[in-house]
Amino acid sequence: MRTCLACGTPLTSAFFPKRKSCGNIKKKALKNALIVLHRYYEKARDYEPDEDLESANDKRIRELVKSYEDVGVRVDEEMSFDVKKEKVTSLIESVWQDILTDHYDSRKKLIHFQPFANRMCFWMATGSVKILVLIELIVILRELMRRKEIPENDILVLTHREDLIAQLKNHVWEFNGSNPECEIVLHELKEYANVKNSNPNLFLENQIHIFYYRSDNLTEEQKEKQIDFRNYDNGGRWYVFLDEAHKGDHEDSKRKWIYSLLSRQGFLFNFSATFTDKRDIIATVYEFNLSSYIKDGYGKHLFILEQEVRAFREDEPYTDDEKQKIVLKSLLLLTYCKKFAESVRAVDKNMYHSPLMLTLVNSVNVEDADLELFFRELVKIGNGEVSNDMLNECKEDLRKEFNSTQMFLFEEETSEKAQVNHEKLKGINLEEILKYAYNAPSQGSIEVLVRRSNRQELAFKLKAADMPFGLIKIGDISGWLSKKLTGYEIQERYEDDAFFENLNRDDSSINILMGSRTFYEGWDSNRPNVIFYINIGVGEEARKFILQSVGRGARIEPIKGKRRRAGFLKLNYEMDEGTYRRIEKDVQPLETLFVIGTNRDAIKFVLESLKNERKEAKVIKLKKNPAASGKVFLIPVYRVGDEPIVKKRKKFPLSRDNLKTLKRALECFDERVLIALLVDRYRVTPRSIRLLRDLIKEEQLKPSSEIRTYKSLEHVLESAFSYMDVWDEDVDKFVELSEEIKHFNNIRVYLEDVAKLEEKITQVEGHGRAKEQKVELMQEVREGKLDPDDAFKKAEKVLKECPEEVEFEYERKRLVIRYIEPHYYLPVITATDERVDYISHIIKEDSEVRFIDHIVDSLRNARSLFEQSDWWMFSKIDESQDEVYIPYLNHESGRISRWYPDFIFWLQKGSDYFIVFIDPKEHVYTTYEQKVEGYKRLFNEEDGRVKVFSHNGFSVRVYAYLWTTDSDKLIGNYRDYWFEDIEGLLSKVLRG
Repeated sequence: MRTCLACGTPLTSAFFPKRKSCGNIKKKALKNALIVLHRYYEKARDYEPDEDLESANDKRIRELVKSYEDVGVRVDEEMSFDVKKEKVTSLIESVWQDILTDHYDSRKKLIHFQPFANRMCFWMATGSVKILVLIELIVILRELMRRKEIPENDILVLTHREDLIAQLKNHVWEFNGSNPECEIVLHELKEYANVKNSNPNLFLENQIHIFYYRSDNLTEEQKEKQIDFRNYDNGGRWYVFLDEAHKGDHEDSKRKWIYSLLSRQGFLFNFSATFTDKRDIIATVYEFNLSSYIKDGYGKHLFILEQEVRAFREDEPYTDDEKQKIVLKSLLLLTYCKKFAESVRAVDKNMYHSPLMLTLVNSVNVEDADLELFFRELVKIGNGEVSNDMLNECKEDLRKEFNSTQMFLFEEETSEKAQVNHEKLKGINLEEILKYAYNAPSQGSIEVLVRRSNRQELAFKLKAADMPFGLIKIGDISGWLSKKLTGYEIQERYEDDAFFENLNRDDSSINILMGSRTFYEGWDSNRPNVIFYINIGVGEEARKFILQSVGRGARIEPIKGKRRRAGFLKLNYEMDEGTYRRIEKDVQPLETLFVIGTNRDAIKFVLESLKNERKEAKVIKLKKNPAASGKVFLIPVYRVGDEPIVKKRKKFPLSRDNLKTLKRALECFDERVLIALLVDRYRVTPRSIRLLRDLIKEEQLKPSSEIRTYKSLEHVLESAFSYMDVWDEDVDKFVELSEEIKHFNNIRVYLEDVAKLEEKITQVEGHGRAKEQKVELMQEVREGKLDPDDAFKKAEKVLKECPEEVEFEYERKRLVIRYIEPHYYLPVITATDERVDYISHIIKEDSEVRFIDHIVDSLRNARSLFEQSDWWMFSKIDESQDEVYIPYLNHESGRISRWYPDFIFWLQKGSDYFIVFIDPKEHVYTTYEQKVEGYKRLFNEEDGRVKVFSHNGFSVRVYAYLWTTDSDKLIGNYRDYWFEDIEGLLSKVLRG
């Protein structure tokens, strides 16, 4: 090579805005990546553009493996792929037959590690800018390809969730806005042939064309969503980037070989917060997991309190005083941290953050939910219902806790331990808790603040205070308003501010954020100093959540743009000595994340398991109902519309006054000035700016009367431009169900022994055959072949061995396993408690469980549906696994979202075919209107009649409804979309 990649100096400049830089982390990761590329494409064998790539790469790989061995890494038999020794025989044979035999010796059925050594892994914690490293490494590859230093292979980014794809797109937009000389252009992998035909060279002077796709949709078959990787093989000439794409069950293990084959003549770059595969571990070029992240000063110290929050477990006989004591300790910690923040900000008002307490719970809407119990204690303390004796007892407990010998987690080898300012802690009284935690000068009752336009947030303030102190962020606040906040004064607000969106602003008054674990993903904040976990559990989902929330809560930013603890900033001359000396004694509480949880040892185990192999779940696969055989199950699929949504719809998501403000603002500036001002700030393209100006100039945009009026121009611009790149989805066609409903093949169980559960599932699964046997026995009685008493005994025996319904219990958390005759797969598993955490992808939500009970009752009491239709069946839809949905415009985000109704029904009557989506809800006060409007736009005519689609001789109609048990409270235009009785509804559908 003509340049030294090991140095990397000209290739590691910052491509993102400074606030995103985290320079030291990126620099180390990119430098190590360059060293490996240098070793591979120069030292092993210098790359030449006209070389025989396959032969040259064989030599490079051998030399790379030798370099591992030279530094003491043992490439042993465990790194090999031996079909004969693998445990999951059927899957391994499938991998071998379907994927690998075309490339490797089919006689030995053995592949050594060597062919898959051309990879490098980045073990980076959540929040450690790994997505930025990924993007900047792509830019480096493009530069190296332009210099003819490495082969000109195409680039593919794979990740396993839609939100991660959206995150990739957002970062690319931000990169493009900061780099006018280099634009990254993203294409879905399915567009590969078209893109290559029009642009054979994807690495132009000012553009990089790269591809992306959902990693779990790469397989060896071509379907609607899933694609056959062999159609995109490109001779293995790919640079493949994996963003958390290597994780998952044994089926994902199959995909690992697909990723390796696609990059066999290129290179594989693997990014993750955890690795367990030894092949990945030895190929790790940069290790920066949560423990390293904290030890190197990029995150807060972690202090796990000995106190367990057992008082909130329903099976524990704890008193109300003991519950209050736990909440009081957390408020003491919050107040303690806020007093230190006050001291530091007296030195420099722009330093650090305003401390925040997160309360993360397992249950929200059930009776005596964890969140409700916590809130009750907040109310009591805010009202002054706490004794001095209890307050002093809590302070003494905390003093002893800090005086214990335990060190910060991950920092046991350092001399630093949690210190406490005894005088400051001892001096905290109820008045200070009210001041710092409740923003109030005195005690008082709580008021509830609600914004009409936001049905996910509830804010709370004391009547004596001017500002709210607490915020509940959940999926839907309606249940709380109607059931849990009866008697509280409710105030509707009309201001623009969304409390959660503005949580990171310096003027945010929220000190306590409460919610379930569902809301936390994707949030970036430096503010948390106390995390309070209530009944989160230790299942795989809970483990991931704890790692994620702690990883995000550990973030720190003492000085704007400097994301490292103060001591490290001082050592690196990023904080002057004088400032450091003035704040040195006050920063440790602000640089500490105090963790309180239901089970301290469980939380500590989860965090420390980062260094160990991940606990694998047992996967149980349920079976398709034999009655489904031969029937046609149709689902709608969609395509992106032909133009942006703003050109198709009459209304624009701004009020009349805001639209006038926007028009004046856009007319004030020249187009070039607007582009310079707006592209970076609002992640908007020049094309969108021009389109918006034209539409306003031509007066094609009509304001919306349903949208709030923003007070600031910044909010107006942000709302407008977030809408410009939104494209509707339209119904493309109907397809027969294939793998779009697949969650029942991925039931994950986190138990040491699953044999009893599997046995019960097998018993219920056989109930259908047992019923058939009973019918056969009765026929033999009628034919005189069998004595009635003998027949009865035999029938009783087979039905007892294969019952219609059984229960399974673990740690007092029960499952109900049922045979429901018209269900698409069998059996149906429901939980009697939403907090069941030892099994996933079953029916847990209370409203869904009650709906299943309603279905079962209807089947027992009536058979008319079977008589009215040729056949009907239904299935649960799992939002996290399945791909059956209805797209709709989400007014809160300004984007197209996906509505995944919980159930889908299929009915056929002659050539008439009906698809009915049903979404059970706890109550009717829910933000369902946008979803219903999305359904109506796609499946209703303008006059409200249901559209009729033609498909292979069928006349197909699609319906969507919501099920409730209190429809008598419904009012307004959407009443027709709610129902109580399933039999009545489906009969109505069949009648048209």
